[in-house]
Amino acid sequence: MEKITRFNVFIASPSDLQKERQEIKNYINSLQIEEVSFKAMLWEENLHATTINHKENGMQKIIDVELLEPSDIVIGIFRLKFGEKTNGYESATVGEIEESIEKHKPVCLYFWKSEELATELPKEDLESLAKIKEFKEKYENKGIYKEVSNIDESKNYIKEDLKYNVKKIFEKLENTEVVKQNKSTKNTSVKKKNSNSNRNKTKKTNAWYKMSITDFINQYLTKKQIDYIYQDNLTFRENLEISLEYLHYMKSTVEQILNESRVYAFNQKYGQYNYKYDLRSKYENWSHDIIQIIENTFPNRNDLNLLDVGGNSGEELNEMFDKDTGHNLSVLDLSFDAINEGKSKYPYINFYQGNMEKEYPFSSNQEFDVCLCLRAIQSRGVFRTDAIMQMTKALKIGGLIIISIPNGYINRDTNKEEKGLYDHRTHVFSHNAPIELVEKVYKKLNDYNFDNLKYKTIDTEIIIWGIKRKIGE
Repeated sequence: MEKITRFNVFIASPSDLQKERQEIKNYINSLQIEEVSFKAMLWEENLHATTINHKENGMQKIIDVELLEPSDIVIGIFRLKFGEKTNGYESATVGEIEESIEKHKPVCLYFWKSEELATELPKEDLESLAKIKEFKEKYENKGIYKEVSNIDESKNYIKEDLKYNVKKIFEKLENTEVVKQNKSTKNTSVKKKNSNSNRNKTKKTNAWYKMSITDFINQYLTKKQIDYIYQDNLTFRENLEISLEYLHYMKSTVEQILNESRVYAFNQKYGQYNYKYDLRSKYENWSHDIIQIIENTFPNRNDLNLLDVGGNSGEELNEMFDKDTGHNLSVLDLSFDAINEGKSKYPYINFYQGNMEKEYPFSSNQEFDVCLCLRAIQSRGVFRTDAIMQMTKALKIGGLIIISIPNGYINRDTNKEEKGLYDHRTHVFSHNAPIELVEKVYKKLNDYNFDNLKYKTIDTEIIIWGIKRKIGE
């Protein structure tokens, strides 16, 4: 087992503690307890710059996902301000604290002693202090808070509380390991059986659609001696949540391992992607309808900013748009190998490595006229809600989204066309799967405020498209 060497500590506080937040952050980062170091996180410093201006999606939600969820310990501090209402809570700080408590995450609270505050305060501050008092009373008998007179006193408490919680976390991990070892023979045998029979079943094949991302992920986990079997009937997010019950690492470590395994899998399957047995090789004009939709939406425009999510090495963009059209072309893909190949073959395309379900690695003011996601969202491992949310955020108001679901391949064994989607669990083509997925994507786009939603079956895939409208329209 690898040693846990760093805990993430999220600092939650209202706006009147800016100086103290910085000082406490530096102090926590300087600590080392029981061979554990700490990384203190402040939203104003550790939140990616690309998220700051996405007000329509709620910055607090982004803070929760990007910083609060990966944290191992939460420190909450109150002095004079209580904070503004957000996300169903009386203040953002209260929301961060109570959500962490609900998830059984260690929380340490510190309140400035009332006698240390000015006696003559404006009405607004007195009302804020009353709310703080009420919140403090809620946890008075739960032993999670202390009152402090100054920043130095708070540091002393923080060090002792971190030391205590580190000890408790390690005890919990050890107890979890004992429970795992004492589970029923039935559960253990199933897990080991899966490990022996399924982990390395990936076979060399030129039929790329038969290559299983799940098998490649398990191949990587085996190499890293990680005792978890990635389940192909679950999304990546669901696998992450379940793996936390089995692996005695911190959440941030588990997430890093699984992210690395996913990149490895995409490198294996798509890093040297061969279009020879792609159905598009049979239909040279496969992109005609897609290009027509773009031209109808933006007539007489040759300067569009286009993003292809899951665009691999950029080959499909290269087929669709001549390098001299004037359009600004960009690709986002998970596979480093595909991106490196694309950079060498298509220097006029901008390439970004990233996960379609996470915040895109662009500058905060970069928005696109067109977002394409062609045959990249159908994977069972993709959490489509998050993927569509990120594409929506990348688009300008009035921007065009086009998503497609594959509807056939060239069968490697018979050299004939097979309609539908290949199911790795049953090893057969499902003829109903493409339209079922289209209906789900269509509904989700409607939920995300897209106008003029339409879909159409073409020779190679089914395309869905719509226009992003303003919220409230």
